[in-house]
Amino acid sequence: MKKSSFTLLLIVLSLLVTASALVGWLGISGTGGATSVAASAGKVSIPIGDLNDGKAHFYNYKGQTGKITFFVITEKDGTLRAAFDACDVCYLEKKGYEQKGEQMICRNCNQAFPVAKIGTVSGGCNPSPLKVTLVGSTLEIAVIDLESGAHYFR
Repeated sequence: MKKSSFTLLLIVLSLLVTASALVGWLGISGTGGATSVAASAGKVSIPIGDLNDGKAHFYNYKGQTGKITFFVITEKDGTLRAAFDACDVCYLEKKGYEQKGEQMICRNCNQAFPVAKIGTVSGGCNPSPLKVTLVGSTLEIAVIDLESGAHYFR
C-alpha cells in the first residue's frame, strides 16, 4: 500500500472513531445513546407512548453539577419502572446498566436485576430507584428527584 493511501485510510478511520464517540457522548436519539431531556416548570416530562416497547430507554438530564443519566422501562404488565443509571456500589466506574431480555445488567460487575424489581429495590448493586409520577399519558420526574442522584455522576 502506498504511503498516501495508508495516510488517507488512517484519517478516515480516525474520523469514524471520533464520530462514533460523539454520537454516544451526545446521546443522539436512535443511535443507542441516551436521549437528552430538559426540565420545564421543575419537571422532566416523557410521553409514555415512547416507552411501551419493553426496552430500556436511557436519558441524560443536565443537572446543576453535570449530566445525570437515568433509564425508564415498561414491564410486561405495563408498569413503568425508572432508575438512575448507577448504583451504590459500582457508580464510581460510571458504566451503568444495559438490558438483556427481562433483566438489567450492571456493566461493571455483571450482576442481573429483573425488570420487575427496578425502582422498588435499592441498595447494593441494584439500580438506584428514581421517583416518577404518571400524569395522563406523560411520565413526569421532578427536578429535585433527579438532582438527588447527582452524586452518582460526579
